[in-house]
Amino acid sequence: IVYVGDMGVGKSKLPTVIVNTFYTQRPQRSFRSGPGIYGVTHGIWMWSDSLPHPSGEGSVLLLDCEGMDDIDKNIGANYVIDKDQKQMMNK
Repeated sequence: IVYVGDMGVGKSKLPTVIVNTFYTQRPQRSFRSGPGIYGVTHGIWMWSDSLPHPSGEGSVLLLDCEGMDDIDKNIGANYVIDKDQKQMMNK
């Protein structure tokens, strides 16, 4: 699972929730995130342990990527994926 998107929108919080869901008995110090719109992640970070796939076959790797684009340019921008037209649109 890879989380990508604009800077400062909370991408690092999502994999942290997944990691702590799997490690409920001992919460993990997972992906760093900071307050506000300033990015903390630089490059690509990978969780050190593979997680069990829900089907029981294989494993899941978590990746967290540095934010993209200029934060000032994207304030208020929301992107959605239109599965019927198979494209990403700005709403």
